[in-house]
This record gives sequence, structure tokens and C-alpha cells, in this order.
Amino acid sequence: MTARAAVALLALVLASPGCGRSTRSSPTGPSPDGPWTGTWSGTVADPANGTGTIRLTIDDYRIDATRSFFVGTWTTSFGEVSRNAAGTLAGGTTGGTGVLTLTPVPVPPCATPPPFPGAVGSYTAPALTLDGDTIRGSYQFGTCTSAVPGTIELRR
Repeated sequence: MTARAAVALLALVLASPGCGRSTRSSPTGPSPDGPWTGTWSGTVADPANGTGTIRLTIDDYRIDATRSFFVGTWTTSFGEVSRNAAGTLAGGTTGGTGVLTLTPVPVPPCATPPPFPGAVGSYTAPALTLDGDTIRGSYQFGTCTSAVPGTIELRR
């Protein structure tokens, strides 16, 4: 799902009657005003790719005082240029914990379907720590044959 599609879907849900919001004659839709909105840069490291740099551009949409969801884009850069990738991101937060999935565009092909959920070349981080201007934690990087553990640390 693209960032634009996710935002359109959220706007439709929030504007629907019975979703806890009043119906207005001209709804404006949500805006990315959450605390994680912005550009984040840092390091990413795992045995499949080595250590590289990563850059995220996040649009964070608040659900309430402690929860939000976000969408955006990402790029990675490694010493071995063939490992570089880019794509879309989706995730969310509850308090100081976040989940994040980075999906490459296009998804690299494999001869057989991978034995794990998620796209080949994707980064799945199920429990990131979000603290002020720092996001850090571990992830699983999807290869054609397995999910490889790694770490990520980002700063605004």
C-alpha cells in the first residue's frame, strides 16, 4: 500500500459516521502531525547486507494521545552497491514502542516462495524503542531462504 493510499483510507474511515468524529460538510482529512514525522538517518546492520546507512521519511498520523500510525519511504546504502535498496514503509506506535515494516520497490524475485512471512528484501521491526530523537531496535531482514536478524538505530 502506498503512503497516499494509506492516507486516503484513513481519511475515509475517520470521516465515516460512527467513527467518533462529527461529519462536516467539507472534511479536510488527517495531517501528519505526530511526533515521529520527519526525516530520520542512521545505521542498519545484519549478516546478509553488512553495515550500512538508512534514511526514512516518515509521515506520522496521530490516532490519540498515545497511538499513531505512519507511512513513508526509505533508502539504504551499503559498501556493496548491489545491496542498496529503497521502498515504502508502514508502521505504528503505542506509547514509546513502535512497529515498522520496510518493503522494497520492486520486491526482488526468488526461485521459490520464501519460508517466512513478508517480502524478500523487507525489514520487519516488531518492537522498536522510540525516545525523543532516537529510534532503535532489532529487525528481521527477509532473504529468499530465511529471515536474518539485524539492528537499526536512527536519529532525527
